[in-house]
Amino acid sequence: MRLTNILCGFRKKMPPGNIWTGKHRMIYKHNEENAERLRKRFAIEEQNMFYLRHSFLTCEEEKGFSRELGKHEKWLAEKVKERQARPYRPHVTLEEYLGGALIVTNKWD
Repeated sequence: MRLTNILCGFRKKMPPGNIWTGKHRMIYKHNEENAERLRKRFAIEEQNMFYLRHSFLTCEEEKGFSRELGKHEKWLAEKVKERQARPYRPHVTLEEYLGGALIVTNKWD
């Protein structure tokens, strides 16, 4: 089996796990197609960073906006409704639960 792996080159110097991500990943061989793909990925990443840097609302405006919509109050009201709609188990004493297993009246000889 080892001879076959050596001759076929099966999994020779392959990184563990996902081969394209992580610390020990495979590196793309340089060609024009990979370079173009990398340029597109960098452009998308730069656009995402631009949107994160220049957000539509500031933090204070965002807090006021969500407060005006009443999102937190709606969420709390929904959670309260869920809790009230959930059926509860009836209260059971220990004697009812164990039933005949507890025999208190019999004495040991």
